Amino acid sequence: MNFCQFRNIDTTGLGLSMEWDGDGKPPERSMARLQLRLPDGFPEQYRDGIVRAMALCAVKRQLGAAPGLEVAATGRN
Repeated sequence: MNFCQFRNIDTTGLGLSMEWDGDGKPPERSMARLQLRLPDGFPEQYRDGIVRAMALCAVKRQLGAAPGLEVAATGRN
């Protein structure tokens, strides 16, 4: 949205969907596919740029990064 707002591009009709391919697969082999639906009249000169902006999105980066994992034991010594 910021990409379009910065360039004064109308966002009416802009949409985002996600397809999840993970049924029966280990998590590390699952895949989320984001699909951006560009509205009629979206400037062709910005098509690649908006896809690059999506790739830099903080949410996408967080989902693409593995979480930290800590293992510990508690109890009596």
